Amino acid sequence: MILNKTLGLFCLVAFAPAIFAQQGLPPEWESRQLAQSVVDSTQRLNPVLTQINPQEWIKKGAPEAYTRQLQSIQTGVRYISISAKQFSTDPQKLSAALDTYLRVQWLETQIGSLEQGVRKYQNPALADLLVTAVSENASARTQLQQYILDLANYRETEMSVMSKEAQQCRSSIARGQAKPKEKITK
Repeated sequence: MILNKTLGLFCLVAFAPAIFAQQGLPPEWESRQLAQSVVDSTQRLNPVLTQINPQEWIKKGAPEAYTRQLQSIQTGVRYISISAKQFSTDPQKLSAALDTYLRVQWLETQIGSLEQGVRKYQNPALADLLVTAVSENASARTQLQQYILDLANYRETEMSVMSKEAQQCRSSIARGQAKPKEKITK
């Protein structure tokens, strides 16, 4: 009985990746491409960001916070590259995928605010370029979001299966210990 359970657990561990892959989790190479897509689309922001000059805006009455915001966004772009590389290294790690996604989402929010300053104090056409660059990032962000949901579902299913198997093992062991010992007669 225990041998059957052990064999069953071995089969589960050995074949689980194939079973779960059929449930919608993309292969690792695809996940790595997704990470690179996030980096590429985020890097397309750099040429637009270099054209933004909030120091000149201050002369027009803009708050100095725009200068810090631009610096923060530029740092955020670098952090997304680092985070996406970590995600690419271990695409099965949910925390790495979430870190990348949350950084992209934060960046988009910050750029939305900066875009208003660019439109008001510098050049509406440059603001439009910034919006276009961010919208090009939307596809990669959406794919990353779906990947995170798929990975979370995969992990939940995996944990559920392992929990059920562990419960069965505990039950087997408990039943084996509860059996009365046979009397040995001489």
